[in-house]
Amino acid sequence: MIGALDLIERHPNEARVEVLRHGRTLDDLGTRRLPWMDAVAIFSTTSPGNPLYDVLFPDSAQWDHHAMLLAAIIDSLNIQVWQGGNRRRADFPRPVPRPGVEDKHERKFGGEPVEIEDMQKFLERKRAGGTTAAA
Repeated sequence: MIGALDLIERHPNEARVEVLRHGRTLDDLGTRRLPWMDAVAIFSTTSPGNPLYDVLFPDSAQWDHHAMLLAAIIDSLNIQVWQGGNRRRADFPRPVPRPGVEDKHERKFGGEPVEIEDMQKFLERKRAGGTTAAA
Protein backbone atom coordinates (compact mmCIF):
# COMPACT_ATOMS: atom_id res chain seq x y z
CA MET A 1 0.00 0.00 0.00
CA ILE A 2 2.84 2.39 0.88
CA GLY A 3 4.53 1.52 -2.41
CA ALA A 4 1.34 2.32 -4.32
CA LEU A 5 1.04 5.68 -2.55
CA ASP A 6 4.66 6.49 -3.29
CA LEU A 7 4.19 5.57 -6.94
CA ILE A 8 1.07 7.76 -7.21
CA GLU A 9 2.92 10.64 -5.57
CA ARG A 10 5.95 10.36 -7.89
CA HIS A 11 4.03 9.65 -11.13
CA PRO A 12 0.43 10.83 -10.68
CA ASN A 13 -0.51 11.16 -14.35
CA GLU A 14 0.94 7.81 -15.36
CA ALA A 15 -0.71 6.07 -12.39
CA ARG A 16 -4.03 7.70 -13.29
CA VAL A 17 -3.77 6.47 -16.89
CA GLU A 18 -2.94 2.94 -15.71
CA VAL A 19 -5.97 2.84 -13.41
CA LEU A 20 -8.22 4.34 -16.12
CA ARG A 21 -7.17 1.51 -18.47
CA HIS A 22 -8.90 -0.82 -15.99
CA GLY A 23 -12.08 1.23 -15.84
CA ARG A 24 -11.36 2.83 -12.48
CA THR A 25 -10.12 6.25 -11.30
CA LEU A 26 -7.75 7.25 -8.54
CA ASP A 27 -10.81 8.66 -6.75
CA ASP A 28 -11.97 5.04 -6.39
CA LEU A 29 -8.76 4.09 -4.58
CA GLY A 30 -9.40 2.55 -1.17
CA THR A 31 -13.09 1.93 -1.89
CA ARG A 32 -14.94 -1.21 -2.92
CA ARG A 33 -14.53 -0.16 -6.57
CA LEU A 34 -10.73 -0.16 -6.26
CA PRO A 35 -9.33 -1.81 -3.12
CA TRP A 36 -5.68 -1.17 -2.30
CA MET A 37 -4.67 -4.71 -3.19
CA ASP A 38 -6.21 -4.31 -6.65
CA ALA A 39 -4.31 -1.05 -7.15
CA VAL A 40 -1.06 -2.73 -6.12
CA ALA A 41 -1.78 -5.54 -8.61
CA ILE A 42 -2.51 -3.04 -11.39
CA PHE A 43 0.68 -1.05 -10.74
CA SER A 44 2.93 -4.07 -10.36
CA THR A 45 1.81 -5.69 -13.62
CA THR A 46 2.15 -2.72 -15.94
CA SER A 47 3.54 -3.73 -19.31
CA PRO A 48 5.75 -2.18 -22.00
CA GLY A 49 4.02 0.54 -23.95
CA ASN A 50 2.09 1.85 -20.96
CA PRO A 51 3.08 5.31 -19.66
CA LEU A 52 3.69 3.98 -16.14
CA TYR A 53 6.05 1.30 -17.44
CA ASP A 54 7.88 3.91 -19.50
CA VAL A 55 8.65 6.10 -16.47
CA LEU A 56 9.52 3.16 -14.21
CA PHE A 57 11.81 1.45 -16.73
CA PRO A 58 13.09 4.18 -19.07
CA ASP A 59 15.97 2.07 -20.48
CA SER A 60 13.64 -0.60 -21.79
CA ALA A 61 10.53 1.51 -22.33
CA GLN A 62 10.31 1.00 -26.09
CA TRP A 63 11.52 -2.61 -26.05
CA ASP A 64 8.41 -4.74 -26.08
CA HIS A 65 8.25 -8.41 -27.13
CA HIS A 66 8.04 -7.45 -30.79
CA ALA A 67 11.22 -5.39 -30.65
CA MET A 68 13.04 -8.22 -28.87
CA LEU A 69 11.87 -10.70 -31.52
CA LEU A 70 12.99 -8.38 -34.32
CA ALA A 71 16.41 -8.03 -32.71
CA ALA A 72 16.68 -11.82 -32.50
CA ILE A 73 15.74 -12.13 -36.19
CA ILE A 74 18.35 -9.55 -37.17
CA ASP A 75 20.97 -11.39 -35.11
CA SER A 76 20.09 -14.68 -36.83
CA LEU A 77 20.24 -13.13 -40.28
CA ASN A 78 23.61 -11.53 -39.53
CA ILE A 79 24.99 -14.92 -38.45
CA GLN A 80 23.65 -16.55 -41.63
CA VAL A 81 25.35 -13.90 -43.76
CA TRP A 82 28.58 -14.43 -41.81
CA GLN A 83 28.35 -18.21 -42.37
CA GLY A 84 28.04 -17.65 -46.12
CA GLY A 85 31.20 -15.52 -46.20
CA ASN A 86 34.77 -16.33 -45.30
CA ARG A 87 33.75 -17.03 -41.65
CA ARG A 88 36.70 -15.38 -39.99
CA ARG A 89 36.26 -15.31 -36.22
CA ALA A 90 37.10 -11.59 -36.14
CA ASP A 91 34.16 -10.87 -38.47
CA PHE A 92 31.57 -12.65 -36.32
CA PRO A 93 28.61 -10.27 -36.03
CA ARG A 94 27.80 -8.65 -32.72
CA PRO A 95 24.22 -8.88 -31.50
CA VAL A 96 21.89 -5.91 -31.71
CA PRO A 97 22.27 -3.93 -28.46
CA ARG A 98 19.39 -4.54 -26.07
CA PRO A 99 18.47 -2.56 -22.98
CA GLY A 100 19.69 -4.07 -19.75
CA VAL A 101 22.17 -6.38 -21.51
CA GLU A 102 25.83 -5.45 -21.16
CA ASP A 103 28.03 -5.87 -24.24
CA LYS A 104 30.89 -8.11 -23.07
CA HIS A 105 32.97 -7.29 -26.14
CA GLU A 106 32.67 -3.51 -25.97
CA ARG A 107 36.07 -1.88 -25.69
CA LYS A 108 36.37 1.08 -23.37
CA PHE A 109 39.37 3.34 -23.30
CA GLY A 110 40.54 5.49 -20.45
CA GLY A 111 38.96 6.08 -17.14
CA GLU A 112 38.73 9.29 -15.22
CA PRO A 113 39.20 12.61 -17.06
CA VAL A 114 42.70 14.08 -16.91
CA GLU A 115 43.58 17.75 -16.73
CA ILE A 116 45.39 19.06 -19.82
CA GLU A 117 48.42 20.09 -17.76
CA ASP A 118 48.74 16.59 -16.31
CA MET A 119 48.49 15.10 -19.79
CA GLN A 120 51.20 17.46 -21.09
CA LYS A 121 53.52 16.47 -18.22
CA PHE A 122 52.79 12.79 -18.90
CA LEU A 123 53.61 13.16 -22.61
CA GLU A 124 56.81 15.10 -21.86
CA ARG A 125 58.00 12.32 -19.51
CA LYS A 126 57.09 9.71 -22.14
CA ARG A 127 59.04 11.55 -24.87
CA ALA A 128 62.03 11.92 -22.59
CA GLY A 129 62.01 8.17 -21.98
CA GLY A 130 61.17 8.57 -18.33
CA THR A 131 58.58 6.80 -16.25
CA THR A 132 54.94 7.21 -17.14
CA ALA A 133 53.73 6.97 -13.55
CA ALA A 134 51.99 10.01 -12.15
CA ALA A 135 54.13 12.26 -10.00
